[in-house]
Amino acid sequence: MSLPAPVTKISTERLRAHVEGKRLALMMNHAALTNEGQSLIDVMHDEWKCDIKFLFGMEHGVRGELQPGVRFDNHVDAATGLPVISLYGFPGLRPPAELIAQVDAVVFCAQDAGIRHFTFTPWMTYLMDAAGQVGTEVIVVDRPNPLNGRIIEGGVTQEGYYSLIGAFSYPLRHGMTIGELALMYNGEHQVGCKLTVIPMENWARDMWYDQTGLLWTPPSPNLPVPESLLGFATTGLLQSTTVSFGRGTTTPFTLFGAPWMDGRKLSEKLNALGFPGVFFYHRYFIPCFSLYEGEVCSGVAIAYYDRFACRPVTVAIHILSMLTRDYPNEFGYQTSAAFDRRAGSSQLREWLEAGRPPAEIVEEWQEQAKQFENRRERYLLY
Repeated sequence: MSLPAPVTKISTERLRAHVEGKRLALMMNHAALTNEGQSLIDVMHDEWKCDIKFLFGMEHGVRGELQPGVRFDNHVDAATGLPVISLYGFPGLRPPAELIAQVDAVVFCAQDAGIRHFTFTPWMTYLMDAAGQVGTEVIVVDRPNPLNGRIIEGGVTQEGYYSLIGAFSYPLRHGMTIGELALMYNGEHQVGCKLTVIPMENWARDMWYDQTGLLWTPPSPNLPVPESLLGFATTGLLQSTTVSFGRGTTTPFTLFGAPWMDGRKLSEKLNALGFPGVFFYHRYFIPCFSLYEGEVCSGVAIAYYDRFACRPVTVAIHILSMLTRDYPNEFGYQTSAAFDRRAGSSQLREWLEAGRPPAEIVEEWQEQAKQFENRRERYLLY
């Protein structure tokens, strides 16, 4: 039995022709799938005429089994016997140019979340930086933006705050594919990388992931279903705060809470704001790991009933503002530096602490998003 043919197709045959006879490294993971749902790593190793020297291991590992932030050492991939070189082993988490110089090309393929503070795209830019120094080609196998490619939300990362959760100046919800982001980074930062993007077939900017027909596999253990990505856009900024965003439950990012929170009252106040496409309801939960492990949390669960109308980043700003105002002694940041990196600068935290109205913050961020939309136009492939 095989999968139905997808509407959108990953251009694996074009990639196959391009890499034939080359010495390669692969920066891929479990979400790098063929149109038939097979691991692209395994297919390239077992069936193609190319010489794969090693794999780079990103967050969650090559096979996607590790929780966020779990570091691992160099090892051998059990399925292929190929060496896996952990990116956690390098200063600044950046692959060294002398290692990349050992191959003709590095093939990058990973499923982005459509939200900036996700590590795979920054690691792609680190790869491009190193490859640009030694002339090694970077081949990006493009995959869909799962939240569609039209809606853009949020402020951009400011210079001085670039990191593994925001490698250059792009918004929180950027509306671009990884291939388009690679083109933009190479062009705007004069990286000089010998870059080849292998575009998808039949992907349109208004498509959500479940409209592509491609097999879904969670790009992170905490993004189990496509709806989780809307939650990631809504509650992802809570990761660096004293509020649980549901990690350690079966529905991470689509609920949030804490032992000190009145989730019933907060859900009523959020519903009263009349956000389109989304509904909030009270829920108790106990995380089995992570923040508030083993403690009963009163919280808010989020139901998305119109994903086209919903603007999760707008909702996120209002949630943060409400928590800052209603729980001045309990709500805070695990470290302000970590929150600022995730938000893209210190502006959001400073505005929240100063009591700036959330509508003003949304307006300010949307102006940044509009400017980015103009900048990105020349790099769009679809």
